[in-house]
Amino acid sequence: MLLLDEPFAGLDATTRTDLVADLRAVLDDLDTATVLVTHDRHEAHALAGRTALLVAGRIRQHGPTARVLDRPADADCAQLVGCTNLLPPALTGRSGLLVARPEHCRPLRLDDAPPPGDVRVPGTVRRIVPLGAGVRIDVDPESGGRPLACLVPAGGAVGLQRGSPTAVTVANADLRAVPPDA
Repeated sequence: MLLLDEPFAGLDATTRTDLVADLRAVLDDLDTATVLVTHDRHEAHALAGRTALLVAGRIRQHGPTARVLDRPADADCAQLVGCTNLLPPALTGRSGLLVARPEHCRPLRLDDAPPPGDVRVPGTVRRIVPLGAGVRIDVDPESGGRPLACLVPAGGAVGLQRGSPTAVTVANADLRAVPPDA
């Protein structure tokens, strides 16, 4: 058995990407069980056929990697796989807790209507952080609760500034229903 414990943790982004691709090629030709420990869902997606999520020392979800990453079992698992926006019924008007990844959330002007079926949460821009090819926009929901994060391409924050009103929208197809906690 081969154990790889955070093998890419100390690497720059370019080297990490190259080595993930190289390791994938090696693992394809290797007839050895491999355990990869990582906090990076992109590494897990690229390298693992099956994934187990550990929360507080317990396996909370396991199965085929694509399913685990796309269908978290509960709110804690959702956080681990990048669905960091928690949308309780008070924000969405829907029953049950919904989660969404920041890259699936979009800020809109308050007078813009989202497509039918999308969740729309009005709020105020908390901060805008440029991240190279993208921008992170954090929004405080007007009805309270945890801030929501949006990751948009560079230039996606045009017309927004700290303190400006906005609405976060998420397409229905990008929402996942989860129980609050296990």
